[in-house]
Amino acid sequence: MGVIAEKIHDIGRLRIKIRSYRPIAFSVVPAILLCLFVKFQPWVSPWVMMADPIVYLKGEVYTGAISSLGAIMWMCAASIALFAGVVLVRMQNSTEYGKFLLHLGILTVALSFDDFFLIHDVIAPYLGIDEKIIYALYALFSVFIFLRFPREILTTDNFLLLLGFFLFGASIFLDVLPFSGPTVGFLEDACKFVGIVAWSTYLVRASWMTLSQNKPILKYGKES
Repeated sequence: MGVIAEKIHDIGRLRIKIRSYRPIAFSVVPAILLCLFVKFQPWVSPWVMMADPIVYLKGEVYTGAISSLGAIMWMCAASIALFAGVVLVRMQNSTEYGKFLLHLGILTVALSFDDFFLIHDVIAPYLGIDEKIIYALYALFSVFIFLRFPREILTTDNFLLLLGFFLFGASIFLDVLPFSGPTVGFLEDACKFVGIVAWSTYLVRASWMTLSQNKPILKYGKES
């Protein structure tokens, strides 16, 4: 009982602390402004933009479950990589590894937004942009990363990264085929999902191993 009383006493001593207004200015305020925009914009009902798609469309609860899971994994991995990248860039001896993770994190954010909001499938064609242009932009940025950071890729446990790239390429190839069907669609999404898992695992592991050692990992592949 003494421990419980002590915890209750500590809770009673809690006070609201704001050390900096910048986190509020760059997170809560934009969220409020976005909600206000959705409420007062004249084009569609606010409910359409705020509601869960399954609830709004009265779909089955498992509709798009694997696709949503993939987008969540991508965003989680991207957040970890971006955080690790910023920390490492501030370390004089780990700047290149930090930039490498930052670039991969940015690419992962773009891919996750594309996947979740159907940018290349729906939005780009609606705006008159061929989806092949979107694919080309991703490919160019990926090539840039490989050319810019060969040492960082070679000195990390890169099998999962390469597997992810290969499976994404297979998914895109299946997507642009002149014919389609349930089997082709399943294979396309299966390749993409397994690629997301491999890619995300690589980002999380590379971020963790690099931060834990606080220095460039030259023998990363030997770590467990």
